[in-house]
Amino acid sequence: WQKMQRKRVTTEKVTDLFAFRVVTPSEEECYRTLSVVHRQWRFVPGSFRDYISLPKPNGYRSLHTTVIGPHKRAIEIQIRTRDMHQVAEYGLAAHWQYKSQGSGPEQLSADTLQWLRGLREIFESATHHSEGIEDTKLEIYNDLVFCFTPKGDVISLPERATPVDFAYAVHSRVGATCVGCKINDRPAPLDTPLQSGDQVEILRSRSQQPSAVWETFVRTGRARSQIRKSLRRSREREHLKLGKAIIEHEFEMAGEKFVPKTLSPVLKVFGYKTQRELFTAIGAGQLEGAKVVRAIHPKAHRKFAAKTRKGRPVKGAAVGIKGLKPGIAVHLATCCSPLPGERIVGIMTEGLGARVHTIDCETLERFSGDPERWYDLSWAEGDNVPGQIGRLRVKLTNRPGSLNALAAGIARTGANIANLRIQRRSVDFFDLDVDVEVENIRHLNEILVALEASAEIYKAERVTKR
Repeated sequence: WQKMQRKRVTTEKVTDLFAFRVVTPSEEECYRTLSVVHRQWRFVPGSFRDYISLPKPNGYRSLHTTVIGPHKRAIEIQIRTRDMHQVAEYGLAAHWQYKSQGSGPEQLSADTLQWLRGLREIFESATHHSEGIEDTKLEIYNDLVFCFTPKGDVISLPERATPVDFAYAVHSRVGATCVGCKINDRPAPLDTPLQSGDQVEILRSRSQQPSAVWETFVRTGRARSQIRKSLRRSREREHLKLGKAIIEHEFEMAGEKFVPKTLSPVLKVFGYKTQRELFTAIGAGQLEGAKVVRAIHPKAHRKFAAKTRKGRPVKGAAVGIKGLKPGIAVHLATCCSPLPGERIVGIMTEGLGARVHTIDCETLERFSGDPERWYDLSWAEGDNVPGQIGRLRVKLTNRPGSLNALAAGIARTGANIANLRIQRRSVDFFDLDVDVEVENIRHLNEILVALEASAEIYKAERVTKR
């Protein structure tokens, strides 16, 4: 039933609904038996699998074939030796124990040892046991395809595995630095499903890092666990950098000079052993930087508290918002990131003020049943707000000078790049998210027009959701 669900076929298409297993004294007898079977009955083309010469990574060895038997029924036949049968039925550990009852433990093959080490890596890379078990299942319960490196080494992978899976199967460093691939000497996308017999060449770059997109299409537990591990480390580095910047900013707003050693006395107060752990927690949003500064300089913090900014507050008419009573706090929503010049509405929340959304923001659907909370707002005519952040998603050609063309195109419009992040990189293109400082929606549209006119830029569009 599970095979029918996985392959989406009826019982007539399941070839091993009727199956026989033949156990022989030796490998030579396995191949002789196969020859007899094929002479006696017509075999189904494409059904033969030789797991003796190409064992599965978990140590499974056997010959599989499907023939058309009596009453024109498809029958699967498995042919193996007694030792192979022991592994198939009871696993490597039981077989090893069985063999060691004689003259000592049998040595496992290099492929099997590599597979066992891979399982250990999966569990070591997992943050939770459930995650490790899920990824381990991907390694155990899969039909296989056999692909080749340019040097002729065989790499066994589950069905629909991709070049990224192949790269991680070769070595974790090969997978982490993969930027592209060639399948049978032809460039191909990294999410291409591999077929048995494919020769795969992995293109690498030392500057490459695993992409979060890879996790959506890889098929092996080893690749998935290594990608998660790399992404987790990358996030920790970003949180560390951000947390330190937040602390420095909070000290500045409190009117105090930031000196790292002043943090040592409060580490135990917040339950951290090192400054690195503290910065990472602040960057991840697990701890407010203001609380840390308040614990060190409570009086100074209260004195300068009025200067702190949370989110992106707008000070009423001073920034050109019309339609609200003076004194009401106004915040620009991060779900749609409205810019001056766009049609806007405000959603009032008691105690928090009004949050400004674009008129077509999807979040507004949540408030369709509360019309009393809606305010019709507008930007002050001719008012620009310097320093507003607009996010662009850019597909850039992967060749020298492309990033320079991107920066030059933005600079020509009088805008400044606030942040740049590479989301995905392939042999031909980069996908980047670029945060730019703009004055209004017209300014952002000018940037888009300038970028799309560049030969190095394939596509540029605005991203509203952060």
